[in-house]
Amino acid sequence: MGRSLYKSIAKEHLRGDHPDTAEKSADVDLAEYSALKEEQIGRIALRDGALHVNIVVSLSLFAFGVSEEQNRIIPLLLVPYSSLILFWIFYTNDTYVSRIRHYVEEVTRPALKAKLQLPDPLAWEAVHRRVSLGRVFRKTLTAVVLLLSFVGPASLSLLVASDLPLDFLTSGIQIGGHVCLIICALGILVRTFD
Repeated sequence: MGRSLYKSIAKEHLRGDHPDTAEKSADVDLAEYSALKEEQIGRIALRDGALHVNIVVSLSLFAFGVSEEQNRIIPLLLVPYSSLILFWIFYTNDTYVSRIRHYVEEVTRPALKAKLQLPDPLAWEAVHRRVSLGRVFRKTLTAVVLLLSFVGPASLSLLVASDLPLDFLTSGIQIGGHVCLIICALGILVRTFD
């Protein structure tokens, strides 16, 4: 029943022959806004969770690698890989959070403004971005925090592992770890300053 109601409202909106078309269309926009905000909140939680899990996993692997006498190099060499995987989860969700914000700013707010003839519906979506610190400072601070959180533990583990004897397999894993480190650092810089 919900989909048929949505389809009928959309058809009336397109035809423009219903007296309450603007109001019903605005209701659809507000419902879409609510759904988008719920998705955005979920993605923010997942994004932040990836950051927290990365810190815990990195510290755990590092502590295990430093404390074990036998084969302690393997846990140290796994830190860059886990950091890259968790950064990818962070990156993907952060990208979708930004896309939702852009959609609300560019599509939903103007549509509601036109349909409801309000001066600035959903003003909070724009106002809270103007009140914060300067954009360049905020982006730089974000980049530093992400580099310390994702690249820092991976760099430290590779540095400690470089003092340990390597065989053919661990040498390959270490090279791959450096590649993960570079990809992660570049991803942070690209995402932060796009």
